[in-house]
Amino acid sequence: MAAVAGLGVVEPNSELIDIGTNLSGVVTAVHVRVGKKVRKGDALFTLDDRDARARLGLEVARLESARVTEADMARQYALYDAVADRRAISQDELDRRRFAVESATKAVREAEARIQVLRTELERLTVCAPIDGTVLRVNVRDGEYASAGMLRDPLMVLGNVEPLHVRVEVDETDIARYDPAAPAVASVRGNARARTPLQFVRAEPLLRPKRTLTGDGNERVDTRVLQVIYAIRDGAFQAALGQEVDVFIDAEARGEGGTS
Repeated sequence: MAAVAGLGVVEPNSELIDIGTNLSGVVTAVHVRVGKKVRKGDALFTLDDRDARARLGLEVARLESARVTEADMARQYALYDAVADRRAISQDELDRRRFAVESATKAVREAEARIQVLRTELERLTVCAPIDGTVLRVNVRDGEYASAGMLRDPLMVLGNVEPLHVRVEVDETDIARYDPAAPAVASVRGNARARTPLQFVRAEPLLRPKRTLTGDGNERVDTRVLQVIYAIRDGAFQAALGQEVDVFIDAEARGEGGTS
């Protein structure tokens, strides 16, 4: 049977998600372990939040003080505004009392905003799962310093492994023979008997330089490939994440169509 052959790599259907942190700090708690299934929003690890909590307590106290001042200014303005004889109080004094109330109200709102900022910071100090998935790697421990930004080794790796996907590289010279609707099978390298049918998911529209090599001495590395994603629906198929598999895509029908 004519077939388009490609080398595939087993990956989560969500692809690998490198977990980072918005803020740098010392890790005080790691809430998951490798292999643990998590739901979106579950806590993965927490950074030291003592400073943020202390500042939050200070701002809460300032808010209470600001509310007392606002109430006092409002009471004084109400007393002046209730004077029936406007000759007893100048308009300038009445305006000053009204402006004092407005200023006190704005001070309360500013304090509330600062509290919201600190509460958001506290939330950001706990890194949560962005999707439903499985923890695939944990590179951080209690007491270690976690840096914000892109790291060479991510703090954690997460992915949805149900079902697994296979990312296949189809050589650009075989694209004319490739048919997304054609049947495809994958076999474990070194064990051709371990085979499973694949279900087409999508093809990446942009061709990329070839990166996954088979080890063949005659293999060209100065070529581009079409990356095609297939799903492994057979739960009994034994394949590990990151494992390379050989993929064969039926090209007989496309080949006959091209010669007619």
